Amino acid sequence: MSRSLAWVTPFGPASDISAFSHNLLREFHRVAETLDATITVFVNANGPSYWTPLPTVALTGTGTDIEMLLGFDFVVFNIGNNIANHAHINRLALQVPGVVIVHDLVMHGALAAMLRLGATKAETRADIYTLLIGDRYGARGLDTVAQSRLCMSAGSALYTPWDSSAATEMPLIEPFVESCAALVVHSAHAEAMVRLPVETKMLRLALPWDQKPSLSDAQWDEWSRRTAEARRCAIVCIGYIGRTKCLDQMVLAFAGSEHLRGSATLLIAGHPDDREYVA
Repeated sequence: MSRSLAWVTPFGPASDISAFSHNLLREFHRVAETLDATITVFVNANGPSYWTPLPTVALTGTGTDIEMLLGFDFVVFNIGNNIANHAHINRLALQVPGVVIVHDLVMHGALAAMLRLGATKAETRADIYTLLIGDRYGARGLDTVAQSRLCMSAGSALYTPWDSSAATEMPLIEPFVESCAALVVHSAHAEAMVRLPVETKMLRLALPWDQKPSLSDAQWDEWSRRTAEARRCAIVCIGYIGRTKCLDQMVLAFAGSEHLRGSATLLIAGHPDDREYVA
């Protein structure tokens, strides 16, 4: 009997995870007859979407999404910490039993956004966040929240824990792990970091450690020689421009070093996810 599978994913050029799904779904369509299975793509839309010959449904963020997903034999969620690309997916992954593919180990900021922390100071939502942190990380987590003054009166927060180094110590991936039917991770590092309930299965993908062509020893030696002799170098930071990368500290360090200013250039290239921080 043919099995039905729902693949829940971002699916446009605004997300690299979309490209992952696009390639996988294209291959699935090619071999679908041999698998005796059907697949429907549920898209967390964020701008233009890729095309696929497979049936496609746009997530609405309403109860209708849950009703449709419960009709499938298997549901696979591609979770991630970018709210624009994953907001509906993350919420559904906490409500519907399914296989969760972990694209980001740190989901702290995503859950904070789901609770609208930062957008509103609604006391109940801050309380939910505090209970979540305390349940997962105990006194250490509660101390971090207290020191941030996040749950004090509006406008009194000193910092937001998910935009600090605390995010890596308190990733809040646990709620997704605890509620999934099975988990898929990308690396041995992720496999070691995630603590699954005993009965839950985990699959680590056999991804190449480096998909770029490697330089030969001679090329590395030549690069090292030329770099050491160069009078100037370029320091480049690529990726989302967010507080967790501490780019503001790097800019200050660069500005405060006469040696760096005289011998290097600094380029920050990426999406300005937090315009206040960029300013």
